[in-house]
Amino acid sequence: MEFLTMGSWERDFFQFFGFMIRLYIWFLGITFKGIAWSAQALWKGSRWLYEQFKDWQALRSEKVVGPKGKLPDRHHRDVWDYRGLETVRDLLHLTYTPGASIKLGQAIDANGRDGQKLGLPLDLIPQHILLIGPPKKGKTTRFIVPWIKELIAVQSVFAIDAKGNLRREFGLDKYAELTGARFFNWNLSDPESQRWNFFEEISIDPVERHKDIAVVAKALLGEKLPGEQGVFWERDLSWLEGILWLLVETEPLPKPSQILPTILDRAAAKVRLSFLKAEIKRNCENLLSDYLKICDADFYKATFVLRNKLKFFDRPDVSRICDGRSDFRLQDFNKPGLRMFALIGQPEAEEETGKQMAQLIAGIFNNLMLRRYAFGLSGEPVAFIADEAHALQQTVDFPKSAAILRAAGVGLCLSTQSISQFNTNEKPNQGSLIAGLCATTICLPGVDVETAEFLSKSFGDRPDPSTSVGRSIGSRSHGISGSDRTAILSVREIRDRPADLEKTAIIQVRSGACTRPFLTRY
Repeated sequence: MEFLTMGSWERDFFQFFGFMIRLYIWFLGITFKGIAWSAQALWKGSRWLYEQFKDWQALRSEKVVGPKGKLPDRHHRDVWDYRGLETVRDLLHLTYTPGASIKLGQAIDANGRDGQKLGLPLDLIPQHILLIGPPKKGKTTRFIVPWIKELIAVQSVFAIDAKGNLRREFGLDKYAELTGARFFNWNLSDPESQRWNFFEEISIDPVERHKDIAVVAKALLGEKLPGEQGVFWERDLSWLEGILWLLVETEPLPKPSQILPTILDRAAAKVRLSFLKAEIKRNCENLLSDYLKICDADFYKATFVLRNKLKFFDRPDVSRICDGRSDFRLQDFNKPGLRMFALIGQPEAEEETGKQMAQLIAGIFNNLMLRRYAFGLSGEPVAFIADEAHALQQTVDFPKSAAILRAAGVGLCLSTQSISQFNTNEKPNQGSLIAGLCATTICLPGVDVETAEFLSKSFGDRPDPSTSVGRSIGSRSHGISGSDRTAILSVREIRDRPADLEKTAIIQVRSGACTRPFLTRY
């Protein structure tokens, strides 16, 4: 058998061909490695650029951290920490029900996602509400007016209108008519105001009569002015109380316009004294002791303040709505089955006079509601809504009245610009005391630092695992476990809001399933 043999040139050819194939494969390997390395380098570079961009973007943006969230590991321009708030799903028990609750707004989480509509159940209103916010933030238009419209359909409402414009601007009298509530309107600047003579509200009970007359006297005299000597203010108050007693005991229906003429006519006052029963006479003589003894030369000067405070009753527009038989009686609020709505205007154009009369009416109403509990009267549930409530403190002692009003089924809804507005020289902590008595607190953006500091403390604190956050561009943080405690909301988060939460209220309802604050869009 003959074997085929390969020549040298053929053997060299195949060796060369094999070498070329190996070289080609090696070259491909080098190329793929280069591509892989290039791709890896490109990927790492892209990631680096991406991280730089994210850090740059974070520096220009704000970050809002909500419940169950974590603090960011980048240095943002602004970080808002709302981790201590209730989650939307935990607020189902406050879901708004028409006729059974009043609107609180739309539940919203810290990232701006809306939840269900929320409402405060009617049975929580007697535990009192405090609404805090600066001017033009929506206290009246977004809360007070909607509350009034809802409440007058199911219960009685007594409301102080701080500007005196609610009836005309919002047609609240029409709403009352539609709901069947009996509407009363008293307003110095409203030509359609009804007549109300406060003398008709003074109790016939001897003890309660003392309280009513004291309220009227304090309201008409007003607060002691800075720099005013207390002894003269006390003297004027005593004289005014004594004259009111004289009129109540000697006139079948006194008129407010009679108060100043009676003060100035001491001879007639002495005649009135002679007609009084012995015990009442002694009381009046004690109150009018200096009044009866002062010489004529000093009398005119001594009555200067009283003349200035009471001369407004001589105005025809005032006597028209104050003298004579009343068109409505606040005492009717204590009649069962009678749903009432009284709107008391405190017009800006009548700053001093409006404040005097608002204090007077609020003080009389407060006494009537306290009497409801003391005498076991059974009127309809009442919401006592007071815009700029701090202005009523001369005649309404909110801390003293709150517990009794709650037991009587009367809910205070107090609106103010700042907790500090309730404070006085004699009672520097009055604001925090009143806030502590209100189970529901509603805080709008822009409140002052003092209010925010108080609320931050009252909201309480929470456990917070601390985290160190990198502050240089491109840096990453490392979590540090800890058991630190921090405020549920800091002062800044209470005072201000991020852009997406600009029109939101911070609300706390210290009753029921949740007690931590939450956000609503109003």
